Amino acid sequence: MPGGAITAGWSRKLGTQKLELHWTEDASDLPESVEVPDDGTSLVIACEVLKGESYPIVAPKRDIRRIVDIGAHVGLSALYFHSVYPSAEIVAFEADPETCGLLEENTAGIDKIQVCCTAITDHRGEVEFYRHKQNPAQNSIHKTPHHEDSAIAVLCDDAADIPGPIDLLKVDAEGVELPILKRMLPKHPDLKVVYVESHSNKDERAIK
Repeated sequence: MPGGAITAGWSRKLGTQKLELHWTEDASDLPESVEVPDDGTSLVIACEVLKGESYPIVAPKRDIRRIVDIGAHVGLSALYFHSVYPSAEIVAFEADPETCGLLEENTAGIDKIQVCCTAITDHRGEVEFYRHKQNPAQNSIHKTPHHEDSAIAVLCDDAADIPGPIDLLKVDAEGVELPILKRMLPKHPDLKVVYVESHSNKDERAIK
């Protein structure tokens, strides 16, 4: 089973935690450790992702040649996909500039992973982006009482402009999943695997 196990340790960087990784697959370019936010939830998320619980394998390796990861956060999902599909090209999008810095650091040296520090929505331009008060994984362009009052401006690209072919699509965009899917699915009818996060029963019904 591809993926990995982790052990936690403290990093010298303010606000982050260093996770030691122990991969079950023999991949020389996979990192021995990653930096994640020290927020109390990243360790749980890392365990779920790297053990294959978040994105169970449903397609043979030969069928997945290009992966698009929207909402890549610090790169755990991109690293996991690389361990499962080592020959696939992966494009990882992350909206938050600070989080994208960790994404770039955690995936450095892996030629198969391309990092894009931009939000993906249903239009091109600029959007207001709100940071969650407790969990950076829930930073979003949609403000809730759990987000900071102040916003930062981030660049956004239209999901419909992401070029194909795409074999595997993962969308975890904190409330923008449906607009992204509506823009992308008609453009990519040959998608083999789609992983998408839903935030309500209404969203889940619409996605199905």
